[in-house]
Amino acid sequence: MDAFNTWLRERMSSRGNLNHMFNTSKFGSNHVETLNGWQSFCNNTTVWQRFKQGDYYAIECGNPHICRLARQAADERNARMDGDEKFGEYTDALAELMRYNDEKDRREEEMDKLRDEADKNAEAARKEAAQKGLATKKRNKERRDEQQRLTEHICAELEGLKGQDEQKNELLAGLQKDVLRVHVLGLDVRALNVVEEDNTQIEMRKMKEFKKQKLVKSILNRLEDLLGDGEKNKASFQELRRDILQATDLELETTEDGGEQDE
Repeated sequence: MDAFNTWLRERMSSRGNLNHMFNTSKFGSNHVETLNGWQSFCNNTTVWQRFKQGDYYAIECGNPHICRLARQAADERNARMDGDEKFGEYTDALAELMRYNDEKDRREEEMDKLRDEADKNAEAARKEAAQKGLATKKRNKERRDEQQRLTEHICAELEGLKGQDEQKNELLAGLQKDVLRVHVLGLDVRALNVVEEDNTQIEMRKMKEFKKQKLVKSILNRLEDLLGDGEKNKASFQELRRDILQATDLELETTEDGGEQDE
């Protein structure tokens, strides 16, 4: 009993009940009622019961209301078997109550530590993912800006090739429009890449990609025919060809979840 008194006082003290007066000699009319009475100082979810052989065991109820009813039923049921309680059972029962609650506290502390560690790891992972996402977002913005710059540069170069030949000017204007169309198609393809695809979206993306590549080839073929075989024209064509291919082939990165970070 001294061990139980010490254990109970320490438990009560840890819960702020320093001045609580209690008598450990007898709490209820039978051992089960006594155990459930002392258990109420520990929690409102554990119910104590007794085997006919004299062993005591605890069960957990998730709901305090159900626990209260279960304790009441166990107390009443065991009251009818009061004569079966053997000498020395009470001391053994209190020892089991201490062992059970100490073990329960230990498991809960371990679970709290595991939860805290898991929360810290999850928070660290979220921060790392956010940092990677920001870095990807920055790189993709730089690439989009580069695509925009190249597209504008190509259109300006084509504008610079215009002269007195109206027919040639019209052809160059058509090339400028198609370069812009390629840029828009590229944006459409990337937009379809960042969403969860179904069969329709996959086919649409493939169709737009095919149109883009076909249009790029058409632009390059028409541009080569338009500029002719002169050395200066060949140099202009090669420069424009390089810029067009670079502008249309730049790919944006995806984040870890498979999506592209947009502004």
